[in-house]
Amino acid sequence: DWYDLLIRQGSLQNYQFNISGGTEKTTYSFSADMRDEKGILKLDNYRKYGIRTSVDHQIAKWLKAGVSLQYSRGVRERRNNPLGRAAISPIAEAYDSLGNIVLYPLDDGRNVSPLADEAPGVYEHKFYTNRFFSSNYLELKIIEGLVLKSTLGLNISNEFEGLFADQWSLDRQGEPSRAYI
Repeated sequence: DWYDLLIRQGSLQNYQFNISGGTEKTTYSFSADMRDEKGILKLDNYRKYGIRTSVDHQIAKWLKAGVSLQYSRGVRERRNNPLGRAAISPIAEAYDSLGNIVLYPLDDGRNVSPLADEAPGVYEHKFYTNRFFSSNYLELKIIEGLVLKSTLGLNISNEFEGLFADQWSLDRQGEPSRAYI
């Protein structure tokens, strides 16, 4: 059954670590997290890492300052949906005697196996996201009931995508390979 070869049990794992504390004048916190998702299709995954830290300090009775920093990185692996191509004859062999994927299971030179992208080095499609965020403040107590607060923030993010599709991939189906970043 081609569907049984293509579908897997998806999973989601989350890990988090937090620590915080302080003194009478200073408070701090640090946290880290990791998320790992595996989709129901092989080569369909998402992984994200993040860290965050913050510090607040009472410099004087009338002056307080703080900083908060956060960074995250995500990597998404995607594949073409092979399920529409899974209507190959149930008597067609998915693997040869050595356990390699048979690229043309119908032996017609036209219909690439829905498993083709899972062969080593045939297909890779990744999206990368990086984000850095900073928020800083300075708080000045001018008189009782009147506070001046100045905040400065920074938000930097970038994303890029990389693709390699070999000529034997579902995407190319015998056409020349394609790659880009």
